[in-house]
Parts: sequence; structure tokens; C-alpha cells
Amino acid sequence: MDFSFSQDIAELEQGARAFLESANGVERLRLDGDEPLSLWAQLAELGLLGVTAPETAGGLGIEFSEAVRICQAFGYSNLPEPAGETIAVTVPVLAKHSRASLRELVAGASRVVVSHGLNPCVNLLEGSDQVLVITQKRVSLHVTAGVTSSAVSSVDPWRHLRSIDDLGDPVDVIADGDEADQFWQDSANRGAVEASAEMCGLAERMILLATEYAKGRQQFGQAIGRFQAVKHMLASAQVKLEFACPVVYRAAADIDSPRSELFAAHAKVAATEASMLAGETAIQVFGGMGYTYEADLHYFMKRVWALAGIWGSKEYHLGIIEQAVNRPDFNIGPAATFATG
Repeated sequence: MDFSFSQDIAELEQGARAFLESANGVERLRLDGDEPLSLWAQLAELGLLGVTAPETAGGLGIEFSEAVRICQAFGYSNLPEPAGETIAVTVPVLAKHSRASLRELVAGASRVVVSHGLNPCVNLLEGSDQVLVITQKRVSLHVTAGVTSSAVSSVDPWRHLRSIDDLGDPVDVIADGDEADQFWQDSANRGAVEASAEMCGLAERMILLATEYAKGRQQFGQAIGRFQAVKHMLASAQVKLEFACPVVYRAAADIDSPRSELFAAHAKVAATEASMLAGETAIQVFGGMGYTYEADLHYFMKRVWALAGIWGSKEYHLGIIEQAVNRPDFNIGPAATFATG
């Protein structure tokens, strides 16, 4: 079985990282959330909002199994714009039932944010044009201007959260009944996998920040990176990340399989543990100053804390895994894991 990514997605990911390195550097993060949607038009122009959209709607038509690497790049740069949530959750819903809205979204002419039971506080509602509301009974689009909401504080200064008080009348009902329930579950899985991919990208960046700091920080006449204890901590964090990434990639590849909920749960648990360990390790390497405003680290750490709680917490997803493995008919072990039939 081939687990490698295509050359096209590798080049697209490299291009995305290069753009975000220059356009979404730490200098922008230090604005403390003042311009959360300023890159939206550029993201659309580069095709990053339409990665998973069909070509007929102006997108690139890339499968989610490969687009997950773009979500990881968003996490690595700590991108404030909800581009990952857009390509993972919003685009698949609109692609099936609202092509006109999808074309506007892909072109950057419209900003659509998501409200879901596992992601109830809407991020960047005030800067959006429409709200995609996904419940187990109905999936609908609402004009933001007709929505009333209340502000909700976040540990991450770049997440501008609001709790919806009244949606008003929908401009488009995409699904209801059993079909809405299917959308709800599919979106829950995709949202969890996307958040997991971003967390892996954030973990990668925090380990890099800590490694570079360890190379330059002098103590007892030498760089602290030469001390075995520091090496072991960073190595442990890197190993944890290396084991988490394939779990996330597998969940993205099997997003339409009967076990997609279980795979998504596994991805969220693995990515949460890896990114939390990366943050804790980086804090130890930096010392107390790692959490201060002077250090860049705290921006990435706070985003991890925020993502850990949306699209289902670690405890929520552990519950899904526990229910699955305790079923009498659930096959576990190497024979089931690597079955080819």
C-alpha cells in the first residue's frame, strides 16, 4: 500500500508554506488579532480556499486525503483565517447542494463560517457574509447580517468567537431529517481531522522554535541543546508527532469509510497529545519566558489549546474509541489492522 503524497500536493504545500511564511509571519501574529481576515482574498487567489472544491466551481478538485497536508501547513504558520475549516467542512457541504455559494466562496467574494454542535462558538462571525449552520435536524445557510450573537472570550487572541442567539430565517435549507444527520456526522469527522492536521503543524513549529532556541541559549558555557536532558525532551516530542501524523493522514484518507468516525477520533486524540507535549516541552526548553509576550512560542501554544477543545475534545473522542473497541464484534489486532481482503 502506498502512503506517499503526490508530487502535485507536495508542490502546493511548499507554495502555501512559502506564501504564509512571508504573509503570516510572527510580525502579523503580534497584532493580537487586529486583522483576522486580511489575507482572505490572497488565499482565494492562490486557490487555497478551493483546494477540495470541484474544478467546475473554480476549485482544484483535490481529495481530502491529500488536502490534509495543506491544513497542516496552515497550522505550521498559525494562520488566523479559517481556511482549513473552509476546505474541510464548508466546501464539501456546499459542493453537494449550493454551487452558487461555493463559486463565490472559492473566488473569495464570500466568506462563510460554520456553526456545528461540536464547534458551537462561531469564529470570525463578524467578518463573514454567511453562516453555515449544521445540526442533526437541519443544514442551512443564513445571512450574517440577520444573525444576533454574543461575544465569547478565547485563550487564543486570533480567535474571535461569538455564540449565536438568533439565526433568523435561512436563505437556503440544504438538508433536513436523516440527510441532515449524515451531514452532521460527516462534518464532525472532517472538522476533527482538519483540527488534528493543524495541531500537527503547530507541534512541528513549536518543536522547531524550541530546537533553534536550544542551539543559541548559553548556560554553563555551552548551548543548552548540548545537554542530554534537553535532547531527550525534544526527541520525545518529535517521536510523538511522527506517530501522530500518519494517524491523521489515515483518517483523512478514510473519511468516507464506515469507520470514519473512529479514525477521526483516533486522529484527534493522537494530535492533541502530540501537540500538547510539544508545547509543554518547548516551554521547558524556553524556561518561564516561553509563555511571555516577548517569546513567539505562546501564540502557537494558545492555538493548540483552542483547537484541542473544538470538533470534540480529547475526552469526547476517547469515548468514541472506547465504545468501538468494547463492542463484541469489533476486530482489533494486526490481523484486522493490516487485512488486505
